[in-house]
Amino acid sequence: MIRSVTRQMMTLTLVPEQYVPSLFANLGQEISDSERDELAGLFKYFNDYWMRRISVWNVFDVLEKTNNFSKGYNNRFKRRLQKTHPNIWLFINSIRKEVSTVHDLITQVNTGMQPRTKRLKSRIAEQRITELYNRFNNNQITPHDLLRELSSFVANEKYNEI
Repeated sequence: MIRSVTRQMMTLTLVPEQYVPSLFANLGQEISDSERDELAGLFKYFNDYWMRRISVWNVFDVLEKTNNFSKGYNNRFKRRLQKTHPNIWLFINSIRKEVSTVHDLITQVNTGMQPRTKRLKSRIAEQRITELYNRFNNNQITPHDLLRELSSFVANEKYNEI
């Protein structure tokens, strides 16, 4: 049950901002007293630090909810450098190559080349999340149901690349 509560806590970022305070307040209700005691420090930290700035971390209205594009860019640039601590000349040469690559990508986009398609499991997960949001917006599920259902996508190996 602790895992379910911590997943739901992580999932608060995906629900509409106005529901976050009440959903957070209700998170510990489904667990035993001993489990609640075990999570007391986490709840205090989350309440004291994160609940003050919900608008900073809530991504409900953000279309692209991942930073995979920046991870990909950083990995590509790191491979280009081939060293953890390159000298200035290797760094400058890598920047030049990167500029060339970016110009090529811009040309491809301008000529109508389609971006790489997402993996099937990512597309399926995005479709399921969209369906949940639609059901929520049509009042078919409650905010708590939305949180519980979305939590299946958080900290889950099956969907960790979304």
